[in-house]
Amino acid sequence: GNMDFVSADWYKELAFYSVFRQALIDGSVPYHVDGIFHGTNRFIALPELIFSPQIFILKYTSNIGLFILIHALVLFTVGFLGCVAIQRRFQLSVFSFLTLTGIFSFSGYITAHFAVGHTMWGGYFLLPWFFLAIMKTTDGARSMRVNALWISMALFLIWLQGSLHILVGCLVYLVLFAAFNLKHIRVVALSFVFVFILCFFRLFPALISFTEHELYFQSGYPTIRDLFDAFTVIKVPSIEMIGGLTGALYWWELDLFIGALALSFLLFFGIFMAQKQGETDYGFSEFTYPNLIIALFAVSHFYGLIANLPIPLTSVERVPSRMMIIPVLMVLIFACVKFDHFMKKYQSIVIVHWLAIFALIQTFFELMTHMRYWNVPVVNTTLPAAPVLKIVAVAAPGDQLFINSVRASFVVSALGLMAWVVMMLLPDRRSPAA
Repeated sequence: GNMDFVSADWYKELAFYSVFRQALIDGSVPYHVDGIFHGTNRFIALPELIFSPQIFILKYTSNIGLFILIHALVLFTVGFLGCVAIQRRFQLSVFSFLTLTGIFSFSGYITAHFAVGHTMWGGYFLLPWFFLAIMKTTDGARSMRVNALWISMALFLIWLQGSLHILVGCLVYLVLFAAFNLKHIRVVALSFVFVFILCFFRLFPALISFTEHELYFQSGYPTIRDLFDAFTVIKVPSIEMIGGLTGALYWWELDLFIGALALSFLLFFGIFMAQKQGETDYGFSEFTYPNLIIALFAVSHFYGLIANLPIPLTSVERVPSRMMIIPVLMVLIFACVKFDHFMKKYQSIVIVHWLAIFALIQTFFELMTHMRYWNVPVVNTTLPAAPVLKIVAVAAPGDQLFINSVRASFVVSALGLMAWVVMMLLPDRRSPAA
């Protein structure tokens, strides 16, 4: 919690949290600020702000760095509990559970983003709950209504963390899931309705505030070699950029580090074994094409062909490499399940157990090595210092329409949340279509 906020995006995070803290102390709503972000001074409309309940901790601490530490620990705990829920669903062994939790919690994707001040990436830790919700749709044990409610709540909580980019990736994934599994299309459609209502207080203010703000599509992973390096190479933080067809990216937009051993684990057990004939239980085959297409979208300029179409929210993601983590984590779950099946067949071969233990320990060492280079103190000393940004909430009497729109949208979402609770409490009547 002892942070300097001097490099990368930390200067902006400090400014945003300072505004929130003062608003909580004053008991006011920071509708506007004395600065321009993404082309507007409508602060409350910024989609990357955190609206999760832990934001109230800011009122009781003058150390914003301490708040960020608590915020990260809360999210880490939520993510860990999500991994526990997955372990219980698939009855994973201790080894597979440690593999799932370790790679998920300390992958280069989340450590690099957090290191450079992307606290709005906290929705990453809710992805296990999102995966669990959509996997539940494949077993027919719950009704269409309940499945849609759980999916929508996972997505709602993701955006509460300010994780719009992760939310967009999940929505695209759901569309593909429904397109290749038409029997689930009603579940997905209903979940979209619930998400729209629950997130209306975030969506509507943003829609009326960013109508003229242009987003320039940059790139996914420029080459397959860059993608391989993202999984297997530890690069130190720097401002060197890697160019693509239409833009250039910093390494933290590409980093997926898990190590060569973990990548081999994913490729063999999560892809090859998961698709092996006779081994497609748990409905894993229903996620094959969504995983493949999202991975394709994250590479080069493939998603750019879609981002420019007049489809709601698709243009929000101008750096599609960010979506790669969705199929990676889904394949990680497959790999852990299939590894347990594999070990049941070869449990009498002692050397296999020892090799697996060695690989897991080595992977943990590599993940810790990555964290040695990608943490806040290192970033603050290796990246150039950013300007000190001081913003405060201000009154904007001439923009009363926006203020009224925000208030009305909050009412819509509040009513939607109450309706969600009521519908969740209703008896669950199983439906074959679910």
